[in-house]
Amino acid sequence: MLSVFFRFLIERNTEPRLLSIAEPKINGIKSIQDAFVATLKHEQYITALIGNIYELAKIEKDHALEFFIRWYIDEQVEEEANVQDILDKIKIIDNQGAALYMFDQDLASRVYTPSSPYPAVTVQEGKY
Repeated sequence: MLSVFFRFLIERNTEPRLLSIAEPKINGIKSIQDAFVATLKHEQYITALIGNIYELAKIEKDHALEFFIRWYIDEQVEEEANVQDILDKIKIIDNQGAALYMFDQDLASRVYTPSSPYPAVTVQEGKY
């Protein structure tokens, strides 16, 4: 995903810069449910940051960025929904070992299908 964003910036004659990111705070995580509550909060935080970019694009009348960032907004809606779904199931399981094991197996069997805001592009690790 980062390479896709880099491609967008380079095509707009902008030099991408990577700045340091603070280590995530994991204090207080004592259970799987705690981990996914923290994950959901993080996804909501990312959604807010992407929303800020979208709002700035509207203010600046940067229609290309506005269109491009909508794809990320759609992806974040999906990410939050996925995490919420996992969290809902974890709450139902309520730390029951066998059920938790089966759910873990179910999650492990999911297949990731990469996507891109560029319709004809398949995203591969390190390539766009």
